[in-house]
Amino acid sequence: MSIQDMLREELRLTIIVTLNEVPGQSAYEGLLQEAIARYHNQFPTRAELQAELIWLRDAGLLTIAEHPQPGRVSYTATLTARGEATATGRLKTAGVRRPNA
Repeated sequence: MSIQDMLREELRLTIIVTLNEVPGQSAYEGLLQEAIARYHNQFPTRAELQAELIWLRDAGLLTIAEHPQPGRVSYTATLTARGEATATGRLKTAGVRRPNA
């Protein structure tokens, strides 16, 4: 596994753990980006964060609501039950680092 793959798996875990910690298990991408930088010391670009949100959606770990804006789209992500199980380590999901592993 390459270092880039490891970093992507870590970022995916960080996203779902962060969502698991916010009220309602839902947050818009700007809040996620700030929380990830502040509390997890990772600094994804908006494009990187959106790409991982889409990956996590396709894996069934969260849902995405799209908010079209002039020249771009922003997302609000909401954790699914499968995402919560993965974030807490009760479920292993390929492509996402296990917590405390």
